[in-house]
Amino acid sequence: MEPIVNKVTNSALVTLDLEDYIPKTGDIYRLDVVDGLYEGLILREKEFRAWISAKAKEIIQPIVYVSNTSDGILPNWVFMLVSSVLNKESKQVFIGSEKDCLEAILMKRVDQEFLSTLKSDKIVVKGCAKVELTQEFYGRLVQLLIPHATSIMYGEPCSTVPIYKAQKKP
Repeated sequence: MEPIVNKVTNSALVTLDLEDYIPKTGDIYRLDVVDGLYEGLILREKEFRAWISAKAKEIIQPIVYVSNTSDGILPNWVFMLVSSVLNKESKQVFIGSEKDCLEAILMKRVDQEFLSTLKSDKIVVKGCAKVELTQEFYGRLVQLLIPHATSIMYGEPCSTVPIYKAQKKP
């Protein structure tokens, strides 16, 4: 009787498990600019500047996502100011929702940490992640991976859906 051989283990597939790149729960701080507004609605520049400066010193997490639940209309410079002040405190700053933040962090980490280990590989993007990601994220992800891959698949290494295959050079 022949021994059982695990073909997946012996294959040249490189698995990208997105969960490996998700930050720890305590690493992300949510900052809502509504807390720096007068009565949660009115922007008073001097008070807002003092609030964000004080708040930035209190935040110990390395990643901050900045949201706005105010019904007031805020000028764009508010978010530029917040980013500037938090950046001085060595924070990674993301503007938008928690999902926007998570997807931006994932994309950045995949780009910096995963792609640096690749040559020209067969990549399997592991499916069934615990975190729900947008279709836009997966579209951007495949665009990021294509220059580094001979093929891209989605799913589990034992059962994949082909996504991309590089054309053979003549």
